[in-house]
Amino acid sequence: MYRFSGAGALQVGLQSIGGSVSVNEVTIPIGGHEHWNWGFSAPGTYTFEFQGLGVKSADLSIFETSRELFTFNVIPEPSSGSLLLIGLVGWVAARKSGFCRRSKLLLHALADRRCPSLLSLGKLAELQRA
Repeated sequence: MYRFSGAGALQVGLQSIGGSVSVNEVTIPIGGHEHWNWGFSAPGTYTFEFQGLGVKSADLSIFETSRELFTFNVIPEPSSGSLLLIGLVGWVAARKSGFCRRSKLLLHALADRRCPSLLSLGKLAELQRA
């Protein structure tokens, strides 16, 4: 688990190398809220066991949650070529269906400078049917 601070510095909250965990703790202050990212070096199945620990502010006693297993099935990210091909197929399908023509009409109507905020719902529905 990692994140970047406001100044752009990398902070590591959980790091496992070769099956052994080298960094294994994230401290969140009382009333705090955190956002962390997950990063994996290779495709595969990863299982982690997590447990929360805290201190009650009323009597400073320690409490802990039960341990929970979380499994992540990591698949490879599509290559740039694959994403380009998927986009091209979607574009061709949209052109054949006439979606692009209807979208252009709608955009022209919404961009009408004479009366941009008075486009009626009836006119909008009419443009979508065209």
